[in-house]
Amino acid sequence: MHAELRDALATNGGHLLRRDLVSMGYSDRMIRLLVHQSFLTRLRHGTYVDRQVYDALSVVERHLVHCRAVLDRLGPGVALSHHSAAALHGIEMYRPAFRHVHVTHLDGKGGRREAGVVHHEAEVPSGELTRVEGVRVVSPARSLFELASLDGTESGVVAVSSALHAGLSTKEELLDLETRFNRWPGYSHARLAIRLADGRIESVGESRSLYHLWRHGVPRPELQSTITNADGSTLARVDFEWELHRHVGEFDGMRKYSAYGDGREALIREKRREDLVRATGRGMTRWTWNELAASRVRTWAHELAASLEHSRRQFGRNAVHLPLG
Repeated sequence: MHAELRDALATNGGHLLRRDLVSMGYSDRMIRLLVHQSFLTRLRHGTYVDRQVYDALSVVERHLVHCRAVLDRLGPGVALSHHSAAALHGIEMYRPAFRHVHVTHLDGKGGRREAGVVHHEAEVPSGELTRVEGVRVVSPARSLFELASLDGTESGVVAVSSALHAGLSTKEELLDLETRFNRWPGYSHARLAIRLADGRIESVGESRSLYHLWRHGVPRPELQSTITNADGSTLARVDFEWELHRHVGEFDGMRKYSAYGDGREALIREKRREDLVRATGRGMTRWTWNELAASRVRTWAHELAASLEHSRRQFGRNAVHLPLG
């Protein structure tokens, strides 16, 4: 039933405007009936989605449906920008502001808000515009600068690190943008985020950890370090390492454990791995999302700093440091 309508919705990025439905032969009365039957859901005024499909989407996927619907209504003179552009590029974000679709007007008619949409006005060079899945969008580098300027340094570190890790942007591209955006509100947040971010980071949790290490004065660690045995064989790869302190750190998110299947097997493997690392004469600290909560993160950072000093005193005297060069 309504197979043709469902196909049309899927082909159009998950949504149809009222005018599309009317052109397919659906009257306003029929559209209201489809909504009443829960086949369609009204996304916004004059915009409809397949309710069954939409309800099964992730938060990011739902936002992208909203984005396509807004662009469809506004026409070719706009491009997705800020958080919306980052979402389309596949950049991971921390608490993204998906309450609104962000668009930048290329014809100088932006600078306003309406229900669910923030309209920005800016000059966007052609080199900072691209298309993803047929959608006009600002480049990954520009979207990162926009996002960090609005959301602050911590969110910026997460997004920039994600983009660097995925090869969507480079530090050089981001640094080039600084000279043009140095009068933007929030410029200092974006500038700092670019300098703190690192493409070796593999998760949002690791990015947030790195930011809070900086914020609370903990020495910057080496990232994704390989711990070796005396014979040079690899024992483990760890998220963070403070070699001079003989200490390593691990952010334990669900992604890490899901790779091992069931939880019991994951814990056994991680405990065995931790024992091997400790046997090399290193201390280890593990933390989770709980430690990064606003109410606990300062305490976590101070306790970690104390653990670094403890490991330095306990293991540092026996460590062998090879001269560089």
